Amino acid sequence: MPRILGRFLPLFLVAATGRPCTAQESQTTPQIEGRVVRADTGAPIPGAMVTLSPPFFSGIFVPPSTTTDKSGNYSFQVVNIGTSVAISATADGYTWVDYNRDGTPAGLRQNMDAATHLSRIDFRLTPEAIIRGSVITADGHPVAAGIPVAAYKKPQTLEERPTYAIRTDTEADGSFALRKLSPGTYTVVVNGPNEPLGYAPRGVAYRQKWYGNQPTAENATYFAIKEGGERDGVEITVEPETLYTVTVWPVGPDGRQAAGDFYWVAIEGRNTVSSGNRDGSTSFSNIPPGHYTLKTDVRMGGMGGKLLGTQETSFDVTTADITLHVTVDKQSTDAAH
Repeated sequence: MPRILGRFLPLFLVAATGRPCTAQESQTTPQIEGRVVRADTGAPIPGAMVTLSPPFFSGIFVPPSTTTDKSGNYSFQVVNIGTSVAISATADGYTWVDYNRDGTPAGLRQNMDAATHLSRIDFRLTPEAIIRGSVITADGHPVAAGIPVAAYKKPQTLEERPTYAIRTDTEADGSFALRKLSPGTYTVVVNGPNEPLGYAPRGVAYRQKWYGNQPTAENATYFAIKEGGERDGVEITVEPETLYTVTVWPVGPDGRQAAGDFYWVAIEGRNTVSSGNRDGSTSFSNIPPGHYTLKTDVRMGGMGGKLLGTQETSFDVTTADITLHVTVDKQSTDAAH
């Protein structure tokens, strides 16, 4: 199974039944079971991978997974008690599919406890589409391995933004292959705006560049690709770029961080790496020059606590690391929350 760093998640409705099971049944009956087949013929797919993902995880995490037998059947005997899971399936040459019990966002997650038994969690997989290309420098040389490349789906209206689909890294010769795509109209970006958490450039950093050698998504070149289709020769030329660190000092209206308050900061439009410092500040690394908006929330008693206040701060990154001192007025949202 090839390494998958990101994925586009089409929603397919499939039949399922759920019922409580007795303590004796739970020892022998799988808590989750089903079948994976081809969408076009209904033939079983041996060796398909089925994965369970918890609602939140951090650090290096490998979600539990299993593979189907020669008849396309799979099962999970025991699932961690007291949690909810998302169930997805894929196979070599096919797209990812997420199980959804009712077609709603909430239907993507299944609540599990010791009495839960989910049967007929079935998946119908369709052939993947693939985009292949290369990333080169202005003098025609290939970039090094490990430069992130992502596919984005074309927005439906002028007001919408392109939708992130899937990402990968360049190989040693600068080539890339974006797999497991569903049919649609796509563009490609190097060092896109929504790199997954944990990404850090390796070696030389490059300025964000969209297919058509455009600096922004507005003028990017799009192309259509069919189910199971392939698009080759997508070449993007990049330029070196220096990245900087943004350090944020958030405080309340009295100029300090009150004991028990939780401060959450994020740079809008960038899924970038951040780290909390012992002095109460937060640092964002690998930020390219540009204009940004910082959102700062303060909550009572932790991340899930009551929202006490929020603040938006505009700032520019130019040619050096910067430090922002942000004061959050806790009274500004008390009436609304």
